[in-house]
Amino acid sequence: MVSRSRDYTSAKNLSRTLFHPVVPMLHYSYHKSPLQAPACNSEASVSVAARFSAVSKRLVPSLFVPLTLCLSVFISTGAVMAAPATSAPYGWAFNSYGQVGNGTQAFIQTPAAVTTTGVLAGKTITQLATGFYHSVALDSDGKVYSWGDNSISQLGDGSNNNSTVPVAVGGALSGKTITQIVAGAYHTLALDSDGKVYSWGYNYDGELGNGTRSNTSNVPVLVGGALSGRTITQLSAGWYHSMALDSNGNVFSWGYNDYGTIGTGTSDTYVVLPAALNKGLDFDGKVFTQIAAGGAHSLALTSDGLLLSWGANPSGELGNGNNINSNRPKAVNQSGVLNGKTISSISAGGAYSLVLCADGTLASWGYNGYGQLGNGNNSNSAVPVLVDRSGVLSGKTISQLATGSEHSLALCADGTLIGWGRNTEDELGNGNGTYSSSPVVAGNSGVMANKRVTGLAKGSTAYHALVLANAANVAPVVNSVSIAPNSPTTNSLLTATPAASDVDSDSLTFTYQWNKNGSAIGGATGSTLDLSVIGNGDKGNTITVTVVANDGKDDSAPFTSAPLTVGNTAPTMTTVSISPTDPKTDTILTATPAGGDVDSDTLTFTYQWKKGGVDIVGATGNTLNLATAGNGSKGDLITVEVKAYDGSAYSTALTSSSVTVADTAPVVALVTLTPTNPNTSTLLTATPTGEDLDGDPLTYSYVWTKNNNVIAGQTGATLDLSVAGNGDNGDVIAVTVTANDGSLSSAPFTSAPVTVVDPVVTPTLQVTSVTVNPGKPQTNSDVAAVVVATGPAGAKISYSYQWKKNGTNLPGETGRTMDLAKTGNGDRGDLISVEVRATTGALTSTPVTSPAVAVVNAGPVVNSLSLTPSAPKTNTILRAIASATDPDGDAIVYMYVWMKNGVKIQGEDGSTLDLGKPGNGDTGDKISVLIKARDYSAASAPVTSAEVTILNSGPVMTSLSISPTNPGTSDLLTAHAAGYDPDGDTTRFQYEWYKNGIKIAGEDKATLDLSKPNNGDVGDVITVLAKIREASLASAPMTSAPVTIVAAPTPPAVSALRSSSSAPSGASS
Repeated sequence: MVSRSRDYTSAKNLSRTLFHPVVPMLHYSYHKSPLQAPACNSEASVSVAARFSAVSKRLVPSLFVPLTLCLSVFISTGAVMAAPATSAPYGWAFNSYGQVGNGTQAFIQTPAAVTTTGVLAGKTITQLATGFYHSVALDSDGKVYSWGDNSISQLGDGSNNNSTVPVAVGGALSGKTITQIVAGAYHTLALDSDGKVYSWGYNYDGELGNGTRSNTSNVPVLVGGALSGRTITQLSAGWYHSMALDSNGNVFSWGYNDYGTIGTGTSDTYVVLPAALNKGLDFDGKVFTQIAAGGAHSLALTSDGLLLSWGANPSGELGNGNNINSNRPKAVNQSGVLNGKTISSISAGGAYSLVLCADGTLASWGYNGYGQLGNGNNSNSAVPVLVDRSGVLSGKTISQLATGSEHSLALCADGTLIGWGRNTEDELGNGNGTYSSSPVVAGNSGVMANKRVTGLAKGSTAYHALVLANAANVAPVVNSVSIAPNSPTTNSLLTATPAASDVDSDSLTFTYQWNKNGSAIGGATGSTLDLSVIGNGDKGNTITVTVVANDGKDDSAPFTSAPLTVGNTAPTMTTVSISPTDPKTDTILTATPAGGDVDSDTLTFTYQWKKGGVDIVGATGNTLNLATAGNGSKGDLITVEVKAYDGSAYSTALTSSSVTVADTAPVVALVTLTPTNPNTSTLLTATPTGEDLDGDPLTYSYVWTKNNNVIAGQTGATLDLSVAGNGDNGDVIAVTVTANDGSLSSAPFTSAPVTVVDPVVTPTLQVTSVTVNPGKPQTNSDVAAVVVATGPAGAKISYSYQWKKNGTNLPGETGRTMDLAKTGNGDRGDLISVEVRATTGALTSTPVTSPAVAVVNAGPVVNSLSLTPSAPKTNTILRAIASATDPDGDAIVYMYVWMKNGVKIQGEDGSTLDLGKPGNGDTGDKISVLIKARDYSAASAPVTSAEVTILNSGPVMTSLSISPTNPGTSDLLTAHAAGYDPDGDTTRFQYEWYKNGIKIAGEDKATLDLSKPNNGDVGDVITVLAKIREASLASAPMTSAPVTIVAAPTPPAVSALRSSSSAPSGASS
């Protein structure tokens, strides 16, 4: 074994020349004692060196001596604990490559401050991680820094230069916000806020997860493969393997797998891309919540509290009771010391495991050569054993765990740092170099004196330690205390709310002492004070509370609140009732309230009466008179709202139960009889005056008495004294009346009596009726008043009249009659009435107006009717000439009926008659016409014209000619006459022949014989004049056209002469 020396110069030089290419390849050959490498002449050692001779060009024959020292620093997985913003990083122990970060490579026995100038200037470090020879830090802005050994690119700054002070990591992290960092032996991982993973450093075993195992990377690169598209939430790193947990609870691993460390169930030595954990059938469906990578083994905690392990197990680091490696997850033995425990935090060291339970239990298992299990001995354990909590851990609450290669650290809630295990390189930071198998105080000297540790760095390969710490505890300060409510009353529950600060960000608890008038109230030590509890506070008392804050170590100075004065407590209403509970509309209601006051103040009460839930205006006393209008009627629900008043505050209003106003019987207040001096013919009338407070309609019943005896059958409001038995001269009459409101009756009320006397006869004059005659006058009618009046016997009665149209007096119309034809007196539709007074000189009657009569339509009047012509003939057109007037000015039309000899001529109803039309009239017929004049609704009386007689019509000549038209002197001329008689009378023709305009004597026939001497010679002009005659009249004469005799005629044949003696054409007998 290489002995520990304070002079690490030779060791450092050897490490720098030999360890980097060799130690990462030795993997798990160290186990029992990392500083006890195989013997220098060991075949195993030679094979290991030879195996990697190509990797290290610096390999020398003296390899194996420094190799043991190299192995002593070999175990780390870097995980980081968050810390308060005021914390700074500190470190100690092995520092050959500047991994403590204090700017030197000197061995650090007691804590030293990490250099925070340079790239860390002004930065707030929140996480730390430790690798084999390097360290990593994360600031509050999500930026990453590293320092220490960089010969295999583990610092990620783009170079291979070691650094004893922090340098910035860039590359793929630029612009990213990093949330977690972890460190393996010679590689580093980072997780960004998007759930993506980055890696850099050594990659011979595929620990960078980039698909190769031959290249290192001096800048961060993105890890892809199975992680692509997933959101990663946790990372962990072992010696030569890496682990990731995604948001769905799946575990992925990559890197060296010679011992099954990756957990895929395969025997592949190297896994160069992330691979999912092979859960097998036993753990299928499990969801993982935590992961931890040890040197060559792995741990994972499921959501249901099951802890699984896999990988190397020669020292029992899997905790399953044996020493057999496993390439698949196995369950850690959770019987024994972990039975019934809930594991809350897991951590893995070089070849051991450590867990913290929710109840504070600490358990460990695996390699224990340096007491790193903390159970007081150095024996390995393949099952969990308890960490000794009897010493410095007694009563402590552990908040964080960290495991190095062979040492353990625990951070307590009070900032105390406890450690156990290997201390050869002063991993425990206490300067004595002696390992401890039981927990001891760690890192509390030098610059860490009076510091409170706030965060730890994990590193399963590390032989140095990093922590975050701040100044020693500072007592908290109570800045203010408020009390609510700030205006309390004697029944208030007061609550104190302190505001305190603690520069150490410790959790604070508070103690309270309530005070009354400056003196402590016994037992009042909680955050609340109930003033309703006797003795805690009365009206006028001054209340304060004194508060002390405690951060778990120190008390603050006491702080007393501003005083509050206990104010008045409003009184309370307990009951209110109304009496009586069955009121009527004339009842006076009384409210009876009861209340209380915790301050013993004298109480008064205010009232508000309500009807149907609505305030009754002005009803604010303790009584309510329902007889007052508007206060309450039958069926109304009456309540009263009452508040108690103690002189400064009112109680909450309390409303009584309701009472319902019941029906009140009506009252007959008065009955009067009219007239008061009746006689035996009087109709007595009873007029009752009744009242009903409910406003109900009243009906009345009557009982009439005569001389105090009931008059049978007389139950109406009147009594007719003229009816036999109802009352005679001297009888005393009274009536008793009872009112009823539909449900209740009043008490009976009897009128004052009246005495019947004989009637006094007084002469009277009265118009008993007036009517207008006729009852349906027309606008041209005369109307007359028909009056009936009665008066004293023998008296002469005269009358005065006033005619009215539509109820308005007609000026000047004061006679018994009135002419409606007079303009203004009345038109169709007007209402005509007459007011009449009768008078005897001594007496005048009351005026009486007749019923009105309506002026109705007046039919037209035919004023004249004649026929023209007055002497018609049979071919005449007779015309009726009529004249009519309409009193109402209505348009007039006429209706005609023509008569022949007194009989209606059918179809003739116009204003003319054509006598030439057959059947309408012949000579001697007498023709007349009957007409009526009509307005829109009435007709005149029929009027018949005077008759006219149809006279005879003379005959008429229509044509006259002579033949032949060129006669000779011996020709026989013939006159051809034509005509007619309009009357159809028998006619005949008369002729006169003319020669040269002179009548030929004796020639009066229809022919003229020219051969007869003197009748005509050549050159004579012959004409004929003819008339047609009937019995009494002849037509006007007609002369023919002339003919001229032109030559001597040819002698006529005898037969022609014979025919010339026959009657000429047109002659009649």
